Amino acid sequence: MAIWQVSIELVPASWAEEHNFKTALLYEEDGFDTTCSWADNQPSEDLDSVFSKILPKSGSGLKILPVGEVLKNTT
Repeated sequence: MAIWQVSIELVPASWAEEHNFKTALLYEEDGFDTTCSWADNQPSEDLDSVFSKILPKSGSGLKILPVGEVLKNTT
């Protein structure tokens, strides 16, 4: 269990530049909200191409063993 946790909020670079990186604009009565920064910055329908620029696809690295192998390794 973690002793502390950190929330990470993403905002579009164009919004941050347009507002001179002033995060105070994201605070409202109810707390921190990034919804306004995304109003004019919706991604296209092709989310794979949007995210692949940041997080390229790769294999999971997880080796799937047949059921018999799993049972053999646990006894």
